[in-house]
Amino acid sequence: MQPDDRDIEVLTSGLLAVGRELSKARERQGEGSRLTILQLVAETTEVRPSDLATEMQLSLSAVTRQIHALAEAGQVELRNDPNDRRSFRVVLTGAGKEELQRLVRKSHDRFANFLADWNGDDTVLLGTLLNRLAASIKAARARQQPPASGRTWQAPRDES
Repeated sequence: MQPDDRDIEVLTSGLLAVGRELSKARERQGEGSRLTILQLVAETTEVRPSDLATEMQLSLSAVTRQIHALAEAGQVELRNDPNDRRSFRVVLTGAGKEELQRLVRKSHDRFANFLADWNGDDTVLLGTLLNRLAASIKAARARQQPPASGRTWQAPRDES
């Protein structure tokens, strides 16, 4: 049976509340975007900043600033993009892998604290359902057709 409006309302209310709390926790730590970038770079051999910005739904300039900070810290290496002389590829270094492991451990410790009064079954069930939701969101995004022009402000309006 499909969820009804009330079911969706309960879900979205819960997700928004969790999102707010995670944002607060991330702001206190100051490491959320760095962790995300390192994770995404680790998932690929080389990645373009524009691909990271698209995946993170951030501006290219914001992601590029963070990438340069990671490069200055020796956690990523910037390589020329052979297909586009105006761009570069981002590669994780050994120091980046160590920083990623440190941040993941710190994140796990934080979540262990958040879930201190949960049992293991509920924790795994929530994780399973959240991963399923993430996959559904990704699939729904893939089904959406971008405007023919590639620019939403130039897309023809539906006048019906």
